[in-house]
Amino acid sequence: MAPAGPVLVPVPETLRRRLLAFFEDRRMAGTFVRILGARPALVDISAEIAYDERYRADAVRQAVTEAVAATLAFDNVVFGQPVYLSALHDAMLRVPGVRTANIGRFRRADQPDTGLAAALAAAALPPLAELPPALQAALSRQVEAGGRIELAFNEIPVLGAVQFDLLVAPQ
Repeated sequence: MAPAGPVLVPVPETLRRRLLAFFEDRRMAGTFVRILGARPALVDISAEIAYDERYRADAVRQAVTEAVAATLAFDNVVFGQPVYLSALHDAMLRVPGVRTANIGRFRRADQPDTGLAAALAAAALPPLAELPPALQAALSRQVEAGGRIELAFNEIPVLGAVQFDLLVAPQ
């Protein structure tokens, strides 16, 4: 049974014992077999979406959310394989009515805060809220380096916090 959502159930004890018994006479001498359960890796994403005014904003937002969720669905990902920003960006652009998508956050939910406020204070700069909007947008980007999120071999990506701001695209 495939997991749905961020809650992954532990491996049932009967299955665990059967797997250990199966591998017992197949393992190399001196090695041990451990059965690990799957761990969710929550992926937070936010984007500014420019859409065609002939579409309803709420319908576009819903369709973009569903497209991103489908990209991260169990059937479309592989344990331990990286999640690529380009795959989510492409999914957004395939939504009817979407003209552009500017992703501002693409990171694991369990990553520590970037310490932006402390860095600005250390540089004797004003707080983020007092900077010009263009600088706020540039400094607020939280996109993983290389456009990918690495996962451990027993982790599977799951959609975390989502925020899509919609703007009518210029003609």
